[in-house]
Amino acid sequence: MARLKLPPETRGQFAALARLQWQAFINTAFRSLRSGLELVARIPIAIFFILFGLGGATGLGVAAWHVVHTGEPGLLALLVWIVFAFWQLFPLVANTFMEQLDAPQLLRFPLDFRAYALIRVAYGLLGPLPVVGGLWLSGMTLGITVAQPGLLPWTALVLLVFAAFNILLTRTIFSWAERWLAQRRTREIMTVVLFLCLIGFQFSGPLISRLSGGRAVRLRPVAVEIASVQRFLPPGMAAEAVALAARGRPAGALAYAAGLGVCIVAVGWLLGVRLRAEYRGENLSEASARPAAGTVRTAAREGWPTLGLPGPVAAVLEKELRSFMRSPPLVFILLMPLVVLALLLLGTGGPSHGDVPAFMTHAPDLALPIGAAYALALLTNFSYNALGAEGSGVQLYFVMPAAFRRVALGKNLAHTAIIALQVLLVWGVLTVISRAPSAAITAVTFAGLCFALPLELAAGNLLSLMFPKKVDYSTFGRQRNSRVAVLASLVVHSLVFGLIGLTIAGALAWANLWASVPALLVLAGLALGAWALVAGRLDRLALARRETLIEELSRTGGN
Repeated sequence: MARLKLPPETRGQFAALARLQWQAFINTAFRSLRSGLELVARIPIAIFFILFGLGGATGLGVAAWHVVHTGEPGLLALLVWIVFAFWQLFPLVANTFMEQLDAPQLLRFPLDFRAYALIRVAYGLLGPLPVVGGLWLSGMTLGITVAQPGLLPWTALVLLVFAAFNILLTRTIFSWAERWLAQRRTREIMTVVLFLCLIGFQFSGPLISRLSGGRAVRLRPVAVEIASVQRFLPPGMAAEAVALAARGRPAGALAYAAGLGVCIVAVGWLLGVRLRAEYRGENLSEASARPAAGTVRTAAREGWPTLGLPGPVAAVLEKELRSFMRSPPLVFILLMPLVVLALLLLGTGGPSHGDVPAFMTHAPDLALPIGAAYALALLTNFSYNALGAEGSGVQLYFVMPAAFRRVALGKNLAHTAIIALQVLLVWGVLTVISRAPSAAITAVTFAGLCFALPLELAAGNLLSLMFPKKVDYSTFGRQRNSRVAVLASLVVHSLVFGLIGLTIAGALAWANLWASVPALLVLAGLALGAWALVAGRLDRLALARRETLIEELSRTGGN
């Protein structure tokens, strides 16, 4: 235990950094109205995650009590795997809520390697992920203890070690992912592999369902094989350590717990390799691969046809579309509606049951509006922070001879083009693999987009100036939007989709879906007027927010 005790100088460094972080939080939170709103926006987000954690803890606790009380502790593996899957997959889909640390900023301080590594690991305890995961594991511990009170010390110890494993594994994944995403070749390879894994995971359930054709007996040998293999993976080891203790087999429980300890050591070693490279000043920039200045002459290339657009608008439009095609996260945005569409058609396209027809028969009438709404909701994650990827280059918008509203118009046209392409792809896929959506559904979807898109873009233009947040699409986990923008997007989505739903419901009450089209077009005219009203005030707002905008997007560190 003496080796685990931190020396006085390291404890002093920890205390100094903690005071620095706290003072920076206080100064930032109360420095301006924007900072105050950011602080207030954390409250509903925190309440949501606490309720989410408590709800999951209750469900997992009841399930853990049931499987132990009924003499089936082997089923604990399923519960532990649920916690593990959430802990590791949540950062991939919701990095907006994750706390990240910029390593180069931390290395400016005179830290030894042990202090640096401990601080990097300690950042894994920040954010909602460890809170939710800890609540879930606590609920499982309580449920198992109620079923068998004597298991409390052992269960608490095993699940605490399992929580530590998850924290280390998340830090390791983030560290190595940043290493691979720092260079173009590995970034492209990792992007393709990650995308294929995500799609394969989502398709696994529907494919098994279709291939089995409802014959669960044929899948039983596969399930047995999976159950036997998972015992030798960290979540399975944790579950087996508790299950064997519940069955009165302490030797086997100790063996699986020891195996979990070995996994922690292995993951810690992998994390240490990355952290030591960072600590030694590893530079993964690709700038050194560029030729020396003056050795290569690059011929000027003409831009895309302007199509009658003003020069600045056309230039911004071309820049946005080129950036979109070169950014893997943005390409995901283009493809994900197609993935969701395929899941709907594949996952619910089984045989009919009684008088209820298969969903495949009506998929074209529902999949097109679902795909359009999903595409719109995904794209607004970027349109609500449209300037985030500009970085320090945002200063160029204030020195070029063009109004800022033309910059916003170019970005809005790019987002509109992307939405239009996504909807056309969804419509085309439906036409090829099933049947074309009806004319009424197509018209309603188009009218709904004409209403929703201007409102979403107008809100995005305002929030991009009021609450900008620097993002880096080449670094894993650095795509965080402002929390105020996240909450505002939820409010706008609810308003837009709620009005569209009420309009369609009213038309269906008249038994005439076509009646919703003129109503939505009237709303679209009002939404377009709201967009024009906001656009007319963007120049003045951009000048008023210029210093804050440049300061926020030009900062080099952290959060």
